[in-house]
Amino acid sequence: MAKIFAPNELPHLSSTRDKRKRIDLITEELQGTQAIRGDMIVYPPENTGSPHYHRGAVEIKYVLRGSGTFNINGDSYHIHEGHIVVLERGEVHYFTTDPGEDLAFLEFWIPAAKDTAWVDPEDP
Repeated sequence: MAKIFAPNELPHLSSTRDKRKRIDLITEELQGTQAIRGDMIVYPPENTGSPHYHRGAVEIKYVLRGSGTFNINGDSYHIHEGHIVVLERGEVHYFTTDPGEDLAFLEFWIPAAKDTAWVDPEDP
């Protein structure tokens, strides 16, 4: 049966590591699958995420709006609406958003069971 959710009906996360907001879209609890997990992330302008990597999943990001610099394994790429980023297991990555507007993207992990490792374990 089809389901329609209002944004406030889905699980939300406010990160303790940076200022991003996350809305869970595809989870085992919502759809009953571990094959894929998906979120919508919104970073405010002029914000930097914490460097991290995933041991157990490929990660795919699709930029919905905004722009910024995406750092992957020490290389920087300017990204904006419409860009797709594919990260293999173990690739260290983080965002720095441009001034003026939020950076919003969808992200998916395949498989859903992922192990996130923070480069600086003391990062708040």
